[in-house]
Amino acid sequence: MIDATAQLHGPFAAAQGVTLSTAGEAHARVDVRKITQVVVNMLLNAIEAGATAVELKAGATADGSFIAVVDDGRGFEGDVARFFTSGTTTKDTGSGLGLAISAALAEQHGGHLTLTARPQGGCEARLTLPREIA
Repeated sequence: MIDATAQLHGPFAAAQGVTLSTAGEAHARVDVRKITQVVVNMLLNAIEAGATAVELKAGATADGSFIAVVDDGRGFEGDVARFFTSGTTTKDTGSGLGLAISAALAEQHGGHLTLTARPQGGCEARLTLPREIA
């Protein structure tokens, strides 16, 4: 799924001056359409945050799997919880719905979405999912 997302959005990323790469592999039983939407939302946020490089990463955790979008953009400061509230945006043209919807889709799958500011700049948006959903 991350490879397909990178292929589909690679030309848009390149047009914005962003290098897009993928790494890793993960397995989870999910609604691919919904989880792809989460990954696309995270990817577009990274591109719109001024990133020059974005990596879509997948891997395993002790309890399940993750997909992360790691960027070198401008990052963020302050309380990360505000980004998951509908209507909150730092963009001039943003609706403030992308991360709120993404968090809800993650929860539908028994997972969660986190944002972490990277010390060297940028952000890691991580979707963590259980191996199996009920």
